[in-house]
Amino acid sequence: MAASSSRIVTKVLQSADGTPIYAEAVGDASKPSVVLVHGFAVSSIAFDGIFGEGDEGRDSWLDEVYLVRYDTRGHGRSGKPADPASWESRRLAEDFDAVVKGFGMSRPFVACWSLGGLTITDILSNNSPDYLSGAILLAGYPSSTAVYKLAAPPALAMIPPFRNTTSIETLQATAQDFLAAFTAPGSTPLPFILQQALLGNVLSLPRGCMEHILMRTQDETHLWNAGKSGLPMLAVNGTEDPLVDGAASAKMLQSEWKDITIHSVKGAGHMPFWEKPAEVREIMLSFVRRVVRSNTSPL
Repeated sequence: MAASSSRIVTKVLQSADGTPIYAEAVGDASKPSVVLVHGFAVSSIAFDGIFGEGDEGRDSWLDEVYLVRYDTRGHGRSGKPADPASWESRRLAEDFDAVVKGFGMSRPFVACWSLGGLTITDILSNNSPDYLSGAILLAGYPSSTAVYKLAAPPALAMIPPFRNTTSIETLQATAQDFLAAFTAPGSTPLPFILQQALLGNVLSLPRGCMEHILMRTQDETHLWNAGKSGLPMLAVNGTEDPLVDGAASAKMLQSEWKDITIHSVKGAGHMPFWEKPAEVREIMLSFVRRVVRSNTSPL
């Protein structure tokens, strides 16, 4: 099937604890798989620019990879459990497992944006490193502990008002500030329709889920062990990101990760795959090509 004629396949999958997980895939399943994981309070619609039929550059993705995206629990069209047990790290890993099994993937790449980067620690805490072909951080935090080391001051300042359960006006104002920080200061903002869709995601996220997402903890042991064992990682940061300290991220990852590739995208903010789509696409695909080539080369 030609990439341009590919249609999005939609599934509602069941995680191990019964939570429904909404997921989509597009492209040729025989190609290397890349699973896209969105960030805090939004949903997989953040990747519409990559998935949408007719969008510029979509075929360039599908010529080389099979794309999958899903709404993480609590977000979008997936289930929204409120009990603390539903937010243990293993539950988030089981959601990813359900997506992998639901689309018949083997050793996918996982590409996580922003707070979605915590999913990498969830996966590696519950699976061996060879479960993945590689990990990609897109302006992302690799673990819950890293959030407080890598978040820029504006990001940290948003946590208390997001946790405020008494004022809808505070939530609305914080949500709008949050979305405004997705792009580099002074650059073109997100299209109005996408802004409104993402705002709807934020405001429809149950407050109990929001609390669990912001305050959950993780054991980083397996994350850093995977880095030392040679799991390939790509980190992409925007030089004008208001929410993540790209320099601090690079320093942390370079000190802990054996096979690490770091790219700083000039002029991009917190959403580099939307702001600089062609550049980020080539960075990601080059990483995938390199890893696939090394995995298939004869010893």
